[in-house]
Order: sequence, then C-alpha cells, then structure tokens
Amino acid sequence: MMSTETENGRGFVILMYHHIVDTASSAAAQRDVVYDVELASFENQMKHLSFGGYHVMALSEFMLYREEARPLPPSSVVLTFDDGDRSNVEQALPVLTRYGFKAEFFLTVEHLGAPGYLSWDQAHLLVQAGMGIGSHLMHHVYLDDLDTSTAYRELNDSRNVLSERLNSSVDFLAPPGGRITAALEKAAATIGYRGVCNSRIGINRIGCDPFRLRRIPIVGATSLESFGALVDQRRAAIWRRQASSRGLAIAKRAWGNQRYDRLRQQLLARRHER
Repeated sequence: MMSTETENGRGFVILMYHHIVDTASSAAAQRDVVYDVELASFENQMKHLSFGGYHVMALSEFMLYREEARPLPPSSVVLTFDDGDRSNVEQALPVLTRYGFKAEFFLTVEHLGAPGYLSWDQAHLLVQAGMGIGSHLMHHVYLDDLDTSTAYRELNDSRNVLSERLNSSVDFLAPPGGRITAALEKAAATIGYRGVCNSRIGINRIGCDPFRLRRIPIVGATSLESFGALVDQRRAAIWRRQASSRGLAIAKRAWGNQRYDRLRQQLLARRHER
C-alpha cells in the first residue's frame, strides 16, 4: 500500500550522476569530493533499482509515453550523467549493461579527448551500447553568463558536432549548472532539441514541460537508504534536497557564477588536504 509520504508511481525522477570512482583501484583519482560516487555504491544503487522492480527508462522512452498520452509505468526512473568523465565508460557502462539499463550521457565537446574525459572512441562505445547522447554544450560554460549569439552557438554547434561525429541523434540538452533562460529554452526547441534537463530538484509528471525537466543529484554522500527514498519519490526526502538546493541558489545569485565556482574549488581543495 502506498505511503502517504510518497509520490511513488505518480511521476518519475531523473537522477544526475557525474563521476563513478573505483576506490579499490590504486589508479583511482578523486576528481570531486562532492560528486564522486564510489563504484560499490553505484553498483548497489543499480541493484536496488533492478531488484526493486523500478522501471528504468531512457528520455526518448519518456517522450514516447508523453506523445502518446499513455501513463508511465509505476516507479519510473531516468539515469543521466554529466560532463563525459572517462569513468562513465570504464566504471558505469559495465554496470548499466549488466542490469540492462539505458542512460543519457550529456557530453561537453571540448572535454572529449582531454585528460580524464572520454575519448571520441569511448563516446562511440556508449552509442554502440544503446545509450543516449545529449549535449552539455561545446564548452563547459554557464549560458546565463553569455550573450545571446554566443549562447545560441553553444546550443547549436554542440548538437551538430556530437550528432555528426557520433552518428547519433542528440535530442536532449543539460546546460552546465542547469543554467538556462526561458528564451534559450525556446531557442533549444527551434534548434531541434526535444527537451532540457535542468538542475532544479523535483519530480516530473507525464504532462510536464519537456524543456524544464527536473533532476536529483546523486553524490558521494548519498546513502542507499537516502537513494531508496529519492527513487520512491518520498516527499520528505525530496523536500530536504530542495531546501539544500535553495541555499546554494541564494549563494550563487549573491556571489555570481564565477565567484561561486572559485569559492567552491577553494573549499574542495581544503577538504582534499585534510
């Protein structure tokens, strides 16, 4: 029986990952003390979804349900990965394949081939595995820091380059930091995107605006219990994440994108030194 504290079955959640780190490997390099998710934790999370009977779907599948006005299967979940870290293929892909899950990988064009990130050949492996490829722009920049014409080029050129180089449709966008304006959402639709994943935390409904899809970040500190509460769409768990996110949003507005990033990097560096 559905708990009064859960929204399970009434919508779907989009989970946002970045790096999957195998800390058991001596070659493992920690990239971000916040967003690094240990391989063992990721494996347990995917096992939870598989054994718990969750419906893990691609964004394209959600669009199909939406266009045909069909109800989503209960307990639906979408998996997404931002930035194109090389661990997406080396660590995450084998786990996803083992459980038969599809995911959306949002790639930044300038990162491909750079140290620590996917090569173009590795990006091809994602396509061959049936994963979705989305845009994370040409450069890892914040759209709200750019003038209109530059922002438009980031949206348009990244979609074209990824589509041509990977011979794959690029239907979805996830702008860095989730920063995007209403005008650029409309521009994305004109360019040919079918939807935009932002960084606002919440649950999505079948009739929601596909250009304002909410996501929930899964970070290194996310326990399996917390993970279960989030994918079950329990209100209290979602509200806690939203409250934390509002605090960060206030800091970003007060300091500006560039200053906020500098302060964050300084704090992360101090934590690395401990």
